[in-house]
Amino acid sequence: MGALEGGGRFILVLVNGILSLAGIGLLIIGCIAKWGEQLTDQYLSEIYKTFQSAASSINTNVDVSNFNIADVLNDVFIALIVLGGFFLLFGIFGCIGATCKVKGALIIYSGVLIFIIVAELVCVILLFTIREKVDGWLKDPMKRQLREKYSGLNGTDTVTLTWNLLMTNLHCCGVDNHQDFNHIAGNITLPEACCLNTLPCSSATANSSKGCYAAVEDWLNKHLDIVIGTLGGICGLEVVLLFLSCLTFCATRRSRKTEDNQDGMNEVKYENKKERTDAMGTTIPS
Repeated sequence: MGALEGGGRFILVLVNGILSLAGIGLLIIGCIAKWGEQLTDQYLSEIYKTFQSAASSINTNVDVSNFNIADVLNDVFIALIVLGGFFLLFGIFGCIGATCKVKGALIIYSGVLIFIIVAELVCVILLFTIREKVDGWLKDPMKRQLREKYSGLNGTDTVTLTWNLLMTNLHCCGVDNHQDFNHIAGNITLPEACCLNTLPCSSATANSSKGCYAAVEDWLNKHLDIVIGTLGGICGLEVVLLFLSCLTFCATRRSRKTEDNQDGMNEVKYENKKERTDAMGTTIPS
């Protein structure tokens, strides 16, 4: 049991140390990407060139000078910061609990792990039981963004350029199909980005029947082995960490209880010795 406990604590410290370092890295990257525009521009220059080339292939007259990749990735940068902070704190609690045997830290650490595992199980159950509702929750904000901000092939705003690239590269149209454009401002019923080869095009000569949501699903299905393997590995690691944290907690509590019992026995021995010495008329040396 001692070897298992020691090995478990070592694994906890190792994994949570790596998580803490990863959290620091994500925090640094997210903060630099979010607020260090001058520093990130030089690293993103090649991405801008690639984007300009792709945008020109859609429409040679489109002006991409207003495109700012930071606007597209703003939510990603925020997610990196939040995720990095979570990994850092989570790893610190795990390391403190494992190295110092702090029961409070182990309880918080195990509680967070249980919450994450339960949340993942709920997501999987919802995905298979109410798939249509889950799809609706994901599609509605995409359609709303398309209706409110998409401005056609010549649009130069970030949302429009991103959608045009998505539809062109994935050979899709809208979220579900071309009907998503029926109520867009500017009377855009079938954007040129949906067209296959000919302009102007109609629903018969366009990628209008396949939405980009389905196209992304197809891409995920094509790489399903990698997705399942990655998610399965993460879930397996979470279960192992939960088991080891509970093992460490139980060992810590048992060790503290043994120490308390030993202290109690020492106190009883001291009292007995005191009574004997008092009866003999002597004193206990201090």
